[in-house]
Amino acid sequence: MTIKLPGKNLRSSHFPPLKRIIPEFDVVLLGNGAGQWGTSLLAKIMHWRNEQLVIDADAIAHAPLARLRTSILTPHAAEYTRLLTSHKLTPQGLIAILGSNTLLLKGREDHILTSGETYKNTTGHAAMTVAGTGDILAGLCAGLYAQSKDPARAACAASYILGHTGMSLASHLGCGMIASDLLRALPNHLLHARIWESTAALHKQ
Repeated sequence: MTIKLPGKNLRSSHFPPLKRIIPEFDVVLLGNGAGQWGTSLLAKIMHWRNEQLVIDADAIAHAPLARLRTSILTPHAAEYTRLLTSHKLTPQGLIAILGSNTLLLKGREDHILTSGETYKNTTGHAAMTVAGTGDILAGLCAGLYAQSKDPARAACAASYILGHTGMSLASHLGCGMIASDLLRALPNHLLHARIWESTAALHKQ
């Protein structure tokens, strides 16, 4: 479902129509493709609805950590650094205030952090380091979260399944892989994967 908003870029004036429709959704994904011009709108949305969110890309640095509940943040290394800097936190300090939230730190190996446990996902391939992969991961987190109602479990499953899909594709596409290849392959992998066993397949740290 696509909802057309006025203009070419997201802006604060779009908040009223979004406020009307957002309550209809179990989970809301914010940030991908928004660009810096949309950050004021994203900040306003996150202060109004502070739970059951998946927060990605430019929305991450503006996440209201002190108010956030049962949400997933999906930063890569640079976004993680900006998040720490904007909230004046150390990595240990961030974990201490995560509360019911989950942080999926993307990298060569993904790390899924909660206030009580940390998991490491070693599935994946270097060929997945292309534009759009993070957007797919965030969308997968949102979809699995809406099904499971468990942010940590959804983040673990999304990381594992996407990494496993990438490994499979890399065996015949190699470094020519693009994000749309992953998108096309995901349904088949989701169909055959034991999705909710993904947490057990990760390495608890």
